[in-house]
Amino acid sequence: MGYKLIKDLINQLSKLGYPLYQIHEIVKDTIGTTTLENISQEEEQEIIESLESYIQFALKCRNAKL
Repeated sequence: MGYKLIKDLINQLSKLGYPLYQIHEIVKDTIGTTTLENISQEEEQEIIESLESYIQFALKCRNAKL
């Protein structure tokens, strides 16, 4: 379940304008690697929380009135 959610969150970030290399950097900064195979449940949760925070930030920026 965690892997599918991570992929869905990555797709959301991509649709919000994040380039794939930047998404990979987010994942790498979070768990130290971009490889999602054989990660622990704790690492899955860390990635999910990190990606969700970037999505929330992107949505805030998108809705901000300048």
